[in-house]
Amino acid sequence: MMLLFFLRKIKKEWKGIDAIEQSTHTNFEKEKNIHITGVPKNIGQLKYVGQLLVNFTAEQLSKTALVLADESLLLPILSSLPKNVQHVNITMGLSLSQVPYATFIQQFFNLKKELSTSKAYYYKDLIALLQNPFVKLLLGKQPCEQFYNSIVKNNWVYVKSNVVIENLQTTNNSSLKLIFSEYKNSTQLILELYQLTNHICSIFEKNGDVQQLGYTHKFLIITEELLTLITAHPSINSINTVLQLINDKIKNGKIDFIGKPFQGLQIMGVLESRCLDFETVIITSVNEGVLPAGKKGNSFIPHDLKLDLNLPTYKEKDAIYAYHFYRLLQRCTTAHLLYNTEIDEFNSGEKSRFLQQIELEKHPNHHIINSIVVTPNAKEYLPITEIKKDETIITKLSQIAQKGFSPSALGAYLRDPLSFYEHYILGVQDTDEVEEEVAANTLGTVIHNVLETFYKPYIDKILVAEDIVVMQKNIRAAVEKEFQITYSTNQIKHGANFISLEVAVTYISKFLKLELAQINAGNEIQIIAIENNFTTQIEMPNLDFPVYIRGKVDRVDRYNGQLRIVDYKTGAVNTSDLKVRDWDSLITDDKRSKALQILMYAYMYCNKHPTTNPVYGGIISFKKLNDGFLSFAKYAEKGRTSDPAITPEIFTSFLNQLQFLITEICDITIPFLKKEPKTYFK
Repeated sequence: MMLLFFLRKIKKEWKGIDAIEQSTHTNFEKEKNIHITGVPKNIGQLKYVGQLLVNFTAEQLSKTALVLADESLLLPILSSLPKNVQHVNITMGLSLSQVPYATFIQQFFNLKKELSTSKAYYYKDLIALLQNPFVKLLLGKQPCEQFYNSIVKNNWVYVKSNVVIENLQTTNNSSLKLIFSEYKNSTQLILELYQLTNHICSIFEKNGDVQQLGYTHKFLIITEELLTLITAHPSINSINTVLQLINDKIKNGKIDFIGKPFQGLQIMGVLESRCLDFETVIITSVNEGVLPAGKKGNSFIPHDLKLDLNLPTYKEKDAIYAYHFYRLLQRCTTAHLLYNTEIDEFNSGEKSRFLQQIELEKHPNHHIINSIVVTPNAKEYLPITEIKKDETIITKLSQIAQKGFSPSALGAYLRDPLSFYEHYILGVQDTDEVEEEVAANTLGTVIHNVLETFYKPYIDKILVAEDIVVMQKNIRAAVEKEFQITYSTNQIKHGANFISLEVAVTYISKFLKLELAQINAGNEIQIIAIENNFTTQIEMPNLDFPVYIRGKVDRVDRYNGQLRIVDYKTGAVNTSDLKVRDWDSLITDDKRSKALQILMYAYMYCNKHPTTNPVYGGIISFKKLNDGFLSFAKYAEKGRTSDPAITPEIFTSFLNQLQFLITEICDITIPFLKKEPKTYFK
């Protein structure tokens, strides 16, 4: 038994102890109610403690001790105390590592290290610092948020120090330069941290925030001590060394609390409970590895060497905690012993050997109650599968209709009406974030913009081979220019972004090579329009508000005299997606959304530029350039033949389906229903 470890040792070494008259204390054998309760998670234990204390009177609370075997739970337990706990006396210290200012110091040193190695700040570390409350206190909340928006808007992955100082508009330029200055030496580094800490203390003192002032002043003392130490020892000239020194100071430093020892609930650690008696004792985290701590230790001395030199080992430490544990139970009448049942990377979920010992050596006067706290099952989450329309939604839809339904909006509705509701009615958008690697939509934008730049000078002209040759010579420069709008030069020279740049260059090179081959083969290509926006009103007899459709056509040309509506796609497109047999499939099968898009573009162009000749519409897929121009086509009612010509009859059938689709979207009696994605494999 670990409790008698020292007594056995003394009795063995002190031969005259048998001659001393010994008295027997029987307090531990008196009537006691011992509740051994397993609770999942540390936070669960603290919430359970709050439920235990809620029915305690003020007199009972003054005779109650809450002992935290895991002292890192001090701040959470203070947030979990019920309202009837009016007075608390905390006899344990709060570790400085748990104070938020310690996080600011870590972020401050991380930025200094980054600047000394890479000459720029990584955006995630910079954003984390800008969102720190102490930095907002120094530089102002609004300037920090504005600069954060600038980082996201300009897609800065790495930001140089001078860019931060020039673009972060704050009235406190002295603190700005202290935070974002380059590392020179250790003395200068600690001096900058000292000045920042002193400034924050002055702000708290001015605001009358005594609590935060007390916290931060501890760090001011630490930085002052380190400044004296580093000044006396110039050999300490490494950021890592200084960081290790300040971390050791923070780890060992504590903030003491002031309270009344004879009033209210007593909160303490295990060691602070020595020689104290309470009627009610609540001990949390009575788990193996916590109480007792076991073989944990930071000593470099091997265990065998400790035994040979009679140095203390983990056994002595366990014996000390065993003594304090049983000493707490000696005179109490009620004990609540809580342990964490959850198994995770930090905890085995095994209750302490002390609890097992109490159960095995149960005294007749001890009433032991074992229980496990089971959290109630959360209500089953039922995903929303239907949204009924009301007048507010119809009003929003009328606004969208007057602005114009785009092919992407109608395609979103065909894929999933509920997603259409979230995106277009509620306005739920993806959060803007810094794009470290080129996204698919960015690659598409780059290719579209480069081709727009290449072909715009040739509008209303017939292309010749020399025109394509000129474009081919400028491919890399044009692609790099477009990439640099979103990314810095350094970002596109290495890694995945460099590969994406090469992909864009390859796509455009292959496309222009095919264009050149077609011209050399005797085909005539005349550019009519490039990246033109169109808007057209649709007659909707069943709706009492105007309805428009809109879209941006990538290219309109004449190929050997035939008018073509061309849409570029950087992704893969199947020929079958552009062929229609049954007109109903145009608005019921989301795979036909590309065919719907081509017909919308063709109708809008022909509405603005009427023609009596057939129009041809299709897609050029950069992933399938060898397939050439993938044309829309309508299958005959019978057979496998198809006709790519878009005639007035085609437009009439298309308009009927489009009117039906928009009427369904704007019909107040038809709800938005969740459409499950199709599964092709079981």
